[in-house]
Amino acid sequence: MIAPIIAFVVCMMLCWIGGPADAAKLSCQYFNSSQSYASSKSCLVGLLSGQIDAGDYEKVSSFVAANHSTLRNFSLNSPGGSVNEALEIGRLFRSNLFKTVVDDPSFCGGRGCYCVSACALIWFGGAKRSGTVGLHRPWTDDPQFRGLSAPEASAEYRQVLAKIVSYLNEMEVPNSIIESMVNTSSSDIRWVDSSTDGLERPPSIAEWEDASCGQSPEHSGGVGWDDLVKYWECVDRLHKSSLNRSSTASMWPYFLLGILILFSVRPIMRRLEV
Repeated sequence: MIAPIIAFVVCMMLCWIGGPADAAKLSCQYFNSSQSYASSKSCLVGLLSGQIDAGDYEKVSSFVAANHSTLRNFSLNSPGGSVNEALEIGRLFRSNLFKTVVDDPSFCGGRGCYCVSACALIWFGGAKRSGTVGLHRPWTDDPQFRGLSAPEASAEYRQVLAKIVSYLNEMEVPNSIIESMVNTSSSDIRWVDSSTDGLERPPSIAEWEDASCGQSPEHSGGVGWDDLVKYWECVDRLHKSSLNRSSTASMWPYFLLGILILFSVRPIMRRLEV
């Protein structure tokens, strides 16, 4: 019985799907200096569309690495898919302080984007979020799940839910939203919105930005366009500075390894010279 249970858990984490769709695709929206669409190499917005499948985290990670110098936002258009991949992509987005956007028709052929199920997990990884996403409990049609006893099925389903809830807590999603997801049947969708549900910025990110750049004009009221521009320019500089520090810190182990190799090779080189 252990093997079928393990297989079920793997299937649940790989198969949180909102409906049939094509495999995930990645593309760039290019901008010129006037912020209009143009055929340049300034990729500011990535578009992730289609079903999230195994291996998509590596695809997204490579895409981010190739465009890291200019990439700031990701527009999402997906019915869901692999939970494991979605969690890793969401963490990648958070570590890069990306903004996640849904409902932007300019990126989805004029039809508007939609983001449900596992795609919503990716959206929650954004350091700033915009749009509406759909939530519900994980779903499976795995016959091995149907073959489990009630206590076994409950235990394994709770294990899957616990991993998702742990991630949502990590992304600082309000408990009320998490509870809403858990209470929504896999055959239904609970829509949540960045503005009306107060999900635009994770609390820690919001406080960090406001402490560094002053309170966001969007929430203080009575400010002009210039104040808003100055605030977001400050936030952009703050994000770049933070990412540069993180990148430098991540290089220290390689720097120290290089020093160790250098000092270990020098005695050998001396003997060869003699």
